[in-house]
Amino acid sequence: MNNAFQLLGLCQKAGLLSSGEDQVMAALKKRKDNYLVILAEDISASSEKKYKTLLDLKGISYVVFGKKEELGKALGKKERTLLIIHEKKLAEKIEKCISM
Repeated sequence: MNNAFQLLGLCQKAGLLSSGEDQVMAALKKRKDNYLVILAEDISASSEKKYKTLLDLKGISYVVFGKKEELGKALGKKERTLLIIHEKKLAEKIEKCISM
């Protein structure tokens, strides 16, 4: 398993991420500690465009990584299209693992 998936599981256990469209959208509206959004590779083109536009407007970093099923499995949940990391150092580490 990719180290990024392991770090996502750690974030989930520590309560440092939100997952799923509703939780991510709520976090974008209410929380200030939004450091990295992960979009699933198999997200629809229209959804990808919508989220990327929103994230660009808010100045929040994002990456496209993993399939929905893989992201969900890393979190111990069902498929996940969207995740947001709320801890800066872990977000940087995950982004570095993904770009390797």
